[in-house]
Amino acid sequence: MLYGKHFKSMYTGSMYGAGITVFAVWGYCISNADYTDGTVELNPQMLAGMLGGDVESVEQAIKFLCSPDPKSRSKDCDGIRIVQEGEFQYRLINHGTYRKMRSDDERKEYNRNKKREERDRKKAAKESNGVKPSVNDSQ
Repeated sequence: MLYGKHFKSMYTGSMYGAGITVFAVWGYCISNADYTDGTVELNPQMLAGMLGGDVESVEQAIKFLCSPDPKSRSKDCDGIRIVQEGEFQYRLINHGTYRKMRSDDERKEYNRNKKREERDRKKAAKESNGVKPSVNDSQ
């Protein structure tokens, strides 16, 4: 299953007013980028059919996403969002940065697991010292 995180700041930043096709192509990039390296295949003819637009609009959207953006919040590569690496192969510049960001649910799950591991370590340490764990039935 492919998915990507869309942050609300995407709609209020320097892309504001860029047009529906730019946001559709960018959304496609985010949700279809390879998880490990952030590469995505963008064939304008295929995307036009998939997104219900015309090839020229999709090509313009890709060109926009490949262009420097001096007002971008991200200054990596002068605000360029994607870089062409092959005929239809592109790489998302900030893929690694956004992939590392955890959602609230992921963060809570991570913290639950770490706390469980900590409790298990403490319990194992007590048992290895000959101390029987106490049971509290009053919960």
